Amino acid sequence: MQETPNRHTFGTPDKECRYPVLLNGKFIGHVFRWHRAWFAVTPVTQTETRVSAGAIGKDAAARYLCDEADAGRITPQNETPTPQELRPSGPSCFCTRA
Repeated sequence: MQETPNRHTFGTPDKECRYPVLLNGKFIGHVFRWHRAWFAVTPVTQTETRVSAGAIGKDAAARYLCDEADAGRITPQNETPTPQELRPSGPSCFCTRA
């Protein structure tokens, strides 16, 4: 069984370990891990959505953002916002670079 390649890439995490997610080189949101769960945050609503836990969670959260972009609920942005522009709405976490 072949794995499908990821359509997304991760940028450099900020000081709170929130990874920017890029789809075809354009920013579509960011993902982070908090208490073993992975969350996805869209740039439009800044709402955190718990997507998955464990080792597959980071990619699962990024795939969620890709699906949201495919459905037209996220408009990809040309530039990744700075951490100050993201203004995280949820808990800050310690970095678990996975």
